[in-house]
Amino acid sequence: MLLRFLALTLVVVLSSCSGTNVVEERNEYWSSEIDFFFAHDRSLDELHSWLRNHNVYYTFEDSDIVDGKWRVGLEQIQLDGIVCEKWAFYLEVAVDDSREVQSHLLEQMGVCL
Repeated sequence: MLLRFLALTLVVVLSSCSGTNVVEERNEYWSSEIDFFFAHDRSLDELHSWLRNHNVYYTFEDSDIVDGKWRVGLEQIQLDGIVCEKWAFYLEVAVDDSREVQSHLLEQMGVCL
């Protein structure tokens, strides 16, 4: 009985970790790309161009900027683990009245148990 429990526990642990490397790799990718892009001051128009170059598809209107902030989904990863179903990366930027990006934040969110 104990052997079955340990075997089942091992299967659950291994299956829940199967997407961890992919998430870590994509986090490293987006972190480095965003850090490189925002190494200089950027406008919202430049950000839109950068997003298109990175195959990020979204719709945008100036009314999407709420309280000076805009959030865009960068990527969503489907995971094959039992614990987490999918993981998503978002970029949130603070924009001033002249459409200049004042700050940025890379966020992650998972759909997990």
